[in-house]
Amino acid sequence: MENRTLIVAEGEFDADVLKILLQNYESNFVIDAASGFSSALSTIRTVLSLSKNKIIAFLDSDSCDENKISERKEFVNFYVGTHLHRDKLKIVWAIPEFEIIFLNNQKFLKKFFNQVPENVMDVWKNIPKQFFLKYIGHNFKSDLLEKLFKSDEEIKKEFLNDNLIKEIINFS
Repeated sequence: MENRTLIVAEGEFDADVLKILLQNYESNFVIDAASGFSSALSTIRTVLSLSKNKIIAFLDSDSCDENKISERKEFVNFYVGTHLHRDKLKIVWAIPEFEIIFLNNQKFLKKFFNQVPENVMDVWKNIPKQFFLKYIGHNFKSDLLEKLFKSDEEIKKEFLNDNLIKEIINFS
């Protein structure tokens, strides 16, 4: 892994999206797909104890409720020992879940959908995964990956301007 930063994502879909978006930075990162939240935490703890490399944990808050988010953050910070590894560990929180990154990108939505449903962010920002299930169906992850992979550079640049992706790039 040399001196590359390890990004631990909660699942395959999150990791695949990050690989597409960060392809111009691939020499800086190794992206690992965990099998869910608990698996991601276990991987982070193990790597922190065995490696000197920087680690970015890309986690879902699974809620928009400030109290629940705060509890989850406290738990993660305690479990992985964030206070002991401030210089080599960055936790990036997708609130409420990773799919919010697609709702944040209006250019992508307009290209993906011929007509973007009105008030997308007002109605769906707390449940982005449900938005894609409703408007695309159960194969939404593969459809989103395909559209993202085929997106032009302007749309991909828009994703790079998302705060979640900026946090990753700025930490490496």
